[in-house]
Amino acid sequence: MKEEIMKKLKIKTEKLPQDIVRSAWVLAFGALAPMLDSTMVNIAINKLQIDLNTSLNMIQWAITGYVLALAVAIPVCGFFVNHFNGKIVLQVATIAFGLFSMFSGLAWNIQSFIFFRAIQGFSAGFVTLLMSTLLMKIAPKDKLG
Repeated sequence: MKEEIMKKLKIKTEKLPQDIVRSAWVLAFGALAPMLDSTMVNIAINKLQIDLNTSLNMIQWAITGYVLALAVAIPVCGFFVNHFNGKIVLQVATIAFGLFSMFSGLAWNIQSFIFFRAIQGFSAGFVTLLMSTLLMKIAPKDKLG
């Protein structure tokens, strides 16, 4: 009975190849930190004000700089993917995200913190965009859903 319904609906029950599933998990896991990082500063606002000896307005620039840089990265990422290998661009962006995350944690004043967060946001824009772009490239057209 179930097979007849499946045939009528023309639903394919084939499983995805294991290498595609593995690649999808790697891409999703790699994009997890950049997606969560846009809100992490909100949790530490009071501590950042004390440690960097600054005002709430200045800390908000770190949040705004991250989000603006993330948005600016989208058209730039398209250019890089068209001119270079997307896998290499993703690797460089992931390394840059990690490095500038570390530099943000080691910031000595509010200006360096804002700068490092902006570069971190720029690389996060690449990572989040490339996650879906590369997934679309590796998955067969009939399995995209």
